[in-house]
Amino acid sequence: MPRSLGLLRYLLLILVVWLYAGPVYGQDDTPAPPAPVDTPAPATTEPPAPAVSEIPAPVATPAATPPPPAASVTPAPSATTAQPASTSKTPTSTSPAAYVSTSEPYCSDSVTRSLIKLFGKNRNIFEQCTLDSQQYVFMPYNGTLPSTEQIRAMINSSACLEFWQGILSLPSFPECNLSGIDLKSAIETLVMTSQDVVNQIQPLSMTQYKDFIVWRHKRNVAKESGLKYDNTSTSALEFDTALAAAAARLEVTLTADLVIQVKGEAIGSSESILEGSLTGSAESASAPRLIGSSLLASAVVLLAIALW
Repeated sequence: MPRSLGLLRYLLLILVVWLYAGPVYGQDDTPAPPAPVDTPAPATTEPPAPAVSEIPAPVATPAATPPPPAASVTPAPSATTAQPASTSKTPTSTSPAAYVSTSEPYCSDSVTRSLIKLFGKNRNIFEQCTLDSQQYVFMPYNGTLPSTEQIRAMINSSACLEFWQGILSLPSFPECNLSGIDLKSAIETLVMTSQDVVNQIQPLSMTQYKDFIVWRHKRNVAKESGLKYDNTSTSALEFDTALAAAAARLEVTLTADLVIQVKGEAIGSSESILEGSLTGSAESASAPRLIGSSLLASAVVLLAIALW
């Protein structure tokens, strides 16, 4: 019976978040930026370079006086050396990267319960983040990491940053595997690279983001297990410094009831922002699925909380 109840709880989490983020997985025809490779190339030997437009801010030159933050560091698999990010790594594709973690530990029932409650109490912030991030969400995870364009969109969204920092603010939130995504390291890396926007330095690309997740996950697990972990390399020090700076900038805390606050003022709400409030054509196309699931999602949240 406990095993069946645990499975039911997990399925309820997937259902709740799927209902909240319906348009992400309910629309296979979500518009995507036109791929340069699909356009017939002119008779020239010069390779196309559309990805340069993806960089929102100028890349810091070697002569810049401020020290580069963590996003300018690509950790090696061993996380013992650091190398400056190269502008030659400018991504040439907007396609997401496949990534399914098989790492342990898996998220416990208590973590799942906290996430369900956090989503329910801050639905307005989550929905806004979904719209801002080109309809990418981590939960439920579909086996792909965000594209470079989606990373740029998310780290420029105050709603996304506030929601992620809210998750990181959960009491004793551990590194764990939730449906194939190492959730804590994935969120920490995005919050960390958001500091690059502030410092006007090129944020992580899709490939760099994946490398950082793998490295950060191993470091977090070792640290939380009481084992030796990397806390002296340039990668580790700069990552921690940028993450702390971003957290201080966001000023996000949680109430005892897991409502997200910014500078002490509660901004989270269980009310949907999508009902009758969308004006853009792309957003309006996403509205029916989210609005239609609103009442059912609320009922499932109540059922899930009751089971715990």
